[in-house]
Amino acid sequence: MLGEENPAKARVAFGATGDREVFPTHVPHNKIGAELNPIRGCPEIGPGTYENEKQTNFQYEIDNFITSKEGYSLGARTANRFPKTHKSDAPAPTAYQSDNTSLRTFETAYKPFCAASKRFKDDSSDEKPSPGAYEHELKLNRKVEWHQSFGSAPINLPSASKHSTIGKNTDKLKSTKEEKKFQRNLAYLKLYY
Repeated sequence: MLGEENPAKARVAFGATGDREVFPTHVPHNKIGAELNPIRGCPEIGPGTYENEKQTNFQYEIDNFITSKEGYSLGARTANRFPKTHKSDAPAPTAYQSDNTSLRTFETAYKPFCAASKRFKDDSSDEKPSPGAYEHELKLNRKVEWHQSFGSAPINLPSASKHSTIGKNTDKLKSTKEEKKFQRNLAYLKLYY
C-alpha cells in the first residue's frame, strides 16, 4: 500500500469543462426561464438558408393541387376542374359617390377681389320691429291650476258634454276621454291666447 501512487485530483469543478447552456438556445429552469422565449427549432437556420419561394410560389400550388386527371377533386364526385369565378353584383366603388380627385373649374368673378360689392350695407327699417311692437316681458311656463288641486291631479274638471251610456263611474269610452282631453288643452291655450 505504501508503494501505490495517489492519482492527482483535478482542480476543475464538476461540469465546468462541458458546453454551457446559454440563453438563445437554452433557458434556465426557474421563473426567469419560464418567462423568456427561447429560440424554437434549429438556431443555425436563418434568412437565406432555405428556399421558401420554391414552395410558396404560384406554380408549386398548381402542380401540387390534389386532383385526378379526370378533373375530379379529392372528396368530390363531379366537381369542375376549373370552377367558374364568382361574379359579384355589388356596385363598383366609384358608383357610391362622385370622383373628388378630378380638377375643378371655377368661373372668374365679375370684378376682381369683390370690388363690385357695396361698401356699406343697406339698413332697411323692415328688418327689426319698431319700439313697442313686441312684448319683452313675457310670463313663461304658465300652468293651468284647477280649483282645489294644489299641483296634484285636477279635481273639478269641466263637465263633459258627451257621456257614455254605460254609467257615470266608467271612463273607458273614447268619447268621454277625448272630451276631457280637449277641455284640458283648451284651458291651457286660454292662458296664452
